Amino acid sequence: MKWEEITELHPGRFILVEAIKASSNNRVRQLEDMAVIQDYDNPQEAWNGYKYLHKLHPTRELYVFHTSRSDVEVVEEFFSGVRRRMKIQLQHGLPGISLTLTHNNQSIVLQNVLFNTGCAATIFDTDALAEIGIHIDFINGRAKRMYG
Repeated sequence: MKWEEITELHPGRFILVEAIKASSNNRVRQLEDMAVIQDYDNPQEAWNGYKYLHKLHPTRELYVFHTSRSDVEVVEEFFSGVRRRMKIQLQHGLPGISLTLTHNNQSIVLQNVLFNTGCAATIFDTDALAEIGIHIDFINGRAKRMYG
């Protein structure tokens, strides 16, 4: 079903959809054909429906939108976070982990990484990251001031 059809059938609703046909171009996912799984009165119910189905079927491409949107476009962002259990060891009272980073099929293991779930950013040794081809982009990158 096309988005225009969904908005006509479900005006003013939160919609949980599954992408049936989609394509990617320049980190933008275009949803060409979708199936409506459920419509909802409020966003929390829709989000709960999404989480429930995603836990059961993590490979399905599910989204929540409101039908007031004129189109549905999804920005793709590579996730490079933690996807498995970690062995956390206390070092001087601080939680530390070993972390494997992979970029372009090259990996590096970083030892004694401070594990801080309340932090908005993570700092890594740029020399270590350069070993697997991750470099600072001084032209397009954005500088951040770190303090505290």
